[in-house]
Amino acid sequence: MTFSWNKIKFTHLFMIIILIISIAGLFIIEKTKTLAPDSAYSTKVQAAQIMNESMKTIRDYRTENGPQINNVTDPNLTGLIWEEWTPLTIL
Repeated sequence: MTFSWNKIKFTHLFMIIILIISIAGLFIIEKTKTLAPDSAYSTKVQAAQIMNESMKTIRDYRTENGPQINNVTDPNLTGLIWEEWTPLTIL
């Protein structure tokens, strides 16, 4: 006996039942999932705080001493991106 998809007739009712079961399964999976805490979460938070402090220090220094921050090349005003073209970047 061979199996052929052409011989099977799917009725509308059968397709609706499959759709309802699929949606119910998706709903159950989404509502019962649990997020496991990341073991390095505190390290990541500390790294983000250090990065924010570093960017603030660079931004403050550039505002006081260095070239002004260009909001076209550095749209987030981080102070990390300087001029787009310099003698160093042309080489």
